[in-house]
Amino acid sequence: MSAAAPRPADLAPGPAVDRPGEAPRHVTLALLVVTLATVALSVTDGPPSARLPLLLVFVCTAPGWVLFARAQDPAPRRWTVVIAASVAISILLAMVMLLTNWWEPAAVMLALEVLTAVGLVIRLARRRDRRSGDTS
Repeated sequence: MSAAAPRPADLAPGPAVDRPGEAPRHVTLALLVVTLATVALSVTDGPPSARLPLLLVFVCTAPGWVLFARAQDPAPRRWTVVIAASVAISILLAMVMLLTNWWEPAAVMLALEVLTAVGLVIRLARRRDRRSGDTS
């Protein structure tokens, strides 16, 4: 008889493995950089050629990442949820502006960018606190 093979749960994943429930730090940092660059270009009324790509990346990823990065799903499904949530948040904000007759997309986008940046910083700080509390 051969020894039983270790179960997947017994194997410690390496650093390259995306563990369910743990958002990759490099993605959070990259989205924070994109968010801060988008804020800077929004405040300074930067050139549209620079603003458009950053804004599209931001709108399609960052707000949803703040909410769902720790989803207990594999990476492809997590990204689907993140993108869908990000786009849904933008649509919801646009609908609220339409229904209230308060059409200020620049102000609402700036508020969303700032709130998202705060959420990303909190996510990074919590992860750092969790790691520093490890005794193993």
